[in-house]
This record gives sequence, structure tokens and C-alpha cells, in this order.
Amino acid sequence: MEQLNRRKLDRRQLSKRLNKSEEKFRNLYIEQNRLNQELQILKERYEYAINGTNDGIWDWNLESCEIYFSPIWKKMLGYEESELENALSTWESHVHPDDLEKAEKDYTENIEGKTSYYENVHRLKHKNGHWVWILARGKTIFNNESKAIRMVGFHTDITEIKNLEHKLREKDEIMIAQSHNAAMGEMISMIAHQWRQPISVISMGVSNIMADLELGTLNEQTLKREAESIMFQTEELSKTIDDFRNFFKPNREKEDVLIFDILMSSLSIICKNLESCAINIENIFDSNTKLSIYSRELQQVFINILNNAKESLQTSTKENRKITNKIYESSDSVIVEICDNGSGFSDAVLGKIFDPYFSTKSSKNGTGLGLYMSKTIIEKHLGGRLWAKNSADGAVIVIELPKNSR
Repeated sequence: MEQLNRRKLDRRQLSKRLNKSEEKFRNLYIEQNRLNQELQILKERYEYAINGTNDGIWDWNLESCEIYFSPIWKKMLGYEESELENALSTWESHVHPDDLEKAEKDYTENIEGKTSYYENVHRLKHKNGHWVWILARGKTIFNNESKAIRMVGFHTDITEIKNLEHKLREKDEIMIAQSHNAAMGEMISMIAHQWRQPISVISMGVSNIMADLELGTLNEQTLKREAESIMFQTEELSKTIDDFRNFFKPNREKEDVLIFDILMSSLSIICKNLESCAINIENIFDSNTKLSIYSRELQQVFINILNNAKESLQTSTKENRKITNKIYESSDSVIVEICDNGSGFSDAVLGKIFDPYFSTKSSKNGTGLGLYMSKTIIEKHLGGRLWAKNSADGAVIVIELPKNSR
């Protein structure tokens, strides 16, 4: 009897244990289903995110050298999934030859841990032969021993952005060309202005000689004096040609020059115009650092800004009209300030002064491209900064050129 009771007790204990095991299994099953559902949701979200961005995925196993390219990655290049092999050679054979070295350098540095992220812009060849601009981003995964084991990333097609950038560059170049043509017109006007007086003196000297010949009063001393005067005036004409010739000379090579020399060359071109407007020049120079720049383009900027200052001062009622040019240095830049003691910029003008086709002059006297062109040259061609401000004396244009412009 006692043995029977013991067996019944064992059965009840076993049953309880089984029930607990079943409950535990049921709970595990429920938890597993919940985790599977969450995993499925995460996968769907991931797919929606990837498909929504139209980014191509690549996954590179650095230990086995196997690589995976997603269908969207291949579609960017015009291929179906089965048409391109998942191999590094596939990417290498499609990269533009001019871009391959930089792209390899960038991903190698990330694999070596020299950079936190891999980012590179390069071109890949499309199936139909044209080039697709790609923004590649990725990150290397390291194991506990700091060994690179995997690299994953995305490819984004930025061809439209690149095409837009190209169109904007073309637009800027057209505007700069228009502005340069306008500046050439101004230069020709200045040449005519500076030639007028020497030509008048030469003409008068020749007329005097002809009159003396007709009257029979020409003597050696008079002839020598008139000839010397004509010789001096022709030298002035020749000097004017030399001053302006450099402005018209095409130049696409950088030169190591002092900013002081370019500014003085610019002043020599327009000095006669400034003198005729009774405008004084003050120069304060404190810089001996040579910069590697496009000197003709910088000269064009200086002449444009000096002309704007001259035209502003022409409307000023001040007796002592003056342009002050300052050149000084910071730790990493050479800074030029061209200041006039006119009325300065109004708030409305200051906010629009560098907009294309904005001008405070009449359409007859201004294209509205001068300062826009100047800003474009300084910031896009020379890697510097250009801005305007008011001082206690008047308007100031500030040009900042980096010393490391090489």
C-alpha cells in the first residue's frame, strides 16, 4: 500500500514537471514567434528603406574575398542581376580609369583603420556605354582582434547632381566671359582716354612743324624741340600699350607672385582715370608672401573693384575723395581691403551686391556681372573668400586668399 501511494506521488510530481516543461516550451514558442515577427518587420523596414532610396548595396567579406552586389547596384549600371558576377573584378572593370586609383586608396585606408568611414565619388561604366557618377559610402567591420573582416556600404547614383553642377559651371563661365568682355570694353575706353592727350600733343607738334615750313621760319632748334616732344609722347603711348597688354593676354597657368605686384599693375592701368576724377590713392602694404594663383584673373578682379570705387566716388560731394588699398596677412591667408570714402553700401544693396545682373548703375553703364564675376573668380578659381562691408569711412571690399593655394 505504501509503495502504491509512493508511485502515485511520483506520477503527480512527474505530471507537474511535465506541465511546467510544457508551459516553459509554450512560452519559449510564443517568444520565438514574437522575435520572428519583429525580425520580419525589421527586414521589411530595411527593404523599404533600401528600395525607397534606390541605393545599391555591396557587402565584401575581406577574409574570403567574396563580395555581394544587390540587384539595385547592378540595375544602376543597366544590368539584370544575373548579368554581372559578384566579384571585385566586376567593380574594377567598370570604374573609370581616372578614378580607380583614388577609389582604391580611399577604401584601403578605411580597411587599414586610417579613416572612420569610406567615402568616394567615382564613375562606373553603364551597359550602354555612358558613365554613371557614383557616391560610394561604407564602413569596415573589425573583430575582437582588430582585424578587418568585412566591409559593407552603399552606392548612390549622383549623375543628375553632377550634370547640374556641370551646367552651373558652364553658366558661371559664360557670365565670367560676358564680364570679361565688358571689362575689355572698359579697358579699350581707358586706352582711348590715355592716348587722347599724347596724340593731341603729337598732332600739335606736327602742325607747328608744317606751319613753320610753310612760313619758312623752321629752324634746327625748333625742329629738335618738337621732335623730342613727339618722341616723349610716343614713349608714353608705348608704355600705355605695355600696361594694358598683360590684361588682354590669356593666362591659365598659376604663377608665384606677390599680391602687391598685381595690385600695383592694376593701379597703373586705371591711374589716369582716377587722376582725372581727382581721386587720391593711399596704399598700406604689409605682406611679403608669394601666392601661386592665376594672376590675370586676380588683376581683373582688382580693376573691377577699383572701377566700382571710382564710380561711387564720382557721385560723392567730399572734397578729399580717396581709395585706400591695404594688404596684410593672417596665419593662413593674405588679405586685401579696397576701401573708398564714399557713401558706403545701403542695407538693401549689401544684401544683393554679389547677385548676378544686379547693378546700382543704369543699364547703359553696367552689366551687373562685375562683382558676381569677382566673387566667382576669388572663391571658385582661387579658393579664397570675397565679401563686402561698411566701415566708418565708407565701403570696403575684402579679399582673402589662402597661403596654401598650391
